[in-house]
Amino acid sequence: MAQTVEALVNQALIAIGYPVRIGDLYEGSEASNAAVEVYAQTRDELLDAGDWPLARRANVALTLLKGPPPAGGYNPLEPWGPTYPPPGWLYEYAYPDDMIDLKAIHPQPSMIFDLDPKPATWRVDNDNSLVDRNGAATVQKKVILSNTKNAVATYIGQVTDPQLWEPGFTKVMIATFSKKLAVALGHSPQLGQAEMAEAARDLPPAAAERG
Repeated sequence: MAQTVEALVNQALIAIGYPVRIGDLYEGSEASNAAVEVYAQTRDELLDAGDWPLARRANVALTLLKGPPPAGGYNPLEPWGPTYPPPGWLYEYAYPDDMIDLKAIHPQPSMIFDLDPKPATWRVDNDNSLVDRNGAATVQKKVILSNTKNAVATYIGQVTDPQLWEPGFTKVMIATFSKKLAVALGHSPQLGQAEMAEAARDLPPAAAERG
C-alpha cells in the first residue's frame, strides 16, 4: 500500500485511540482539520532537527535577484536604490521555495580545488521593494543576502511526499505527530499528562487554543 499523508494521519489517530478515520486531508472533518493545523509544521521541524539525509540539499545554485553594486561603489550619479542589495551586501539571492533551514553559502565549485575555504557570510532577510535587478515587479519577499558571487547553498529542504521518507523518519514522524494531534483534538486517552504538555508547547496558537 502506498504511503500517503492520509495513511499517516490515520496511523496517528489509531495511536491515540481516536474512533474516526479520514479519507482526505482536506475533507473538513474534525480530525482532518486538526491534522492540517499540525502536520506540516511537525514534519518540517523533525526534518530540520534531525538533519536527515533525505532532506539535505548540497551545492544548490541560487537565483540572483540583485547585485552587484556599480563598479567603484555608489555615487551621486549612481546612488543606492531598491534595485540594489541593502548596503553592506553585494548580492541578493532568491530564497528557495523548499528551504527549511539554510546551513551554508559558498562559491560554486571550480576546477581548482580550494584547500583553504573561508566561511561565507550571509543573512536571510525580507525584501519589500518588490522589484528585481531589472526593475520588473516580483512577489519575492524572503531573500538571502551574501557577498559571495555565484553562490550555492547547502540547506535542509522540505520532503512533502511520504513515499520518499526513510523508515526511521516515518516512525519518528508518527510518534511526534500523534501527540500533537491528540492535543489539537482534545482527545488523549493514551497519552500521559507530561506528554500532553510537551506536545502542547509545540503547537501553533490556533491549535493550542482549540485543544
